[in-house]
Amino acid sequence: MSYEWEWFPNRSLGPVTIGSNIEIYIANLALVKDESTDATGWDTYILPDFEIYIDVEDGKVISITAYREFLYKGRNLVGTNLIELDGLIDAKADEVGQPVEYEDGDIKTPYEYFGLGLQVWVSKNRVTSISCMSYE
Repeated sequence: MSYEWEWFPNRSLGPVTIGSNIEIYIANLALVKDESTDATGWDTYILPDFEIYIDVEDGKVISITAYREFLYKGRNLVGTNLIELDGLIDAKADEVGQPVEYEDGDIKTPYEYFGLGLQVWVSKNRVTSISCMSYE
């Protein structure tokens, strides 16, 4: 199974469309349901080979997070620095969140791009993950 994880702002990442029913992807993408719980109460489905996480509320896709591949205009945004990222997406962050320290000592900071439906996590000036959703 091979997919390109191309991002279309406020619409989709790869073959997964924001707002669509998760049932159409479970078998086709061989998604695995994450049985852990978090504060949001959302269900999460994982595509382990691609490090893709899909958050679902009431059966509908609400966000898609990528840790390895998040293509936009032919470039992978994961691994870029903030200056490259802002240039590639032609935007600056609308909001910078509080840094979070993880168990391994890594400190990551979230950057929100509301008009594009992006939440970008950065460590040591490098994008480590990106979530897309629709704020529309």
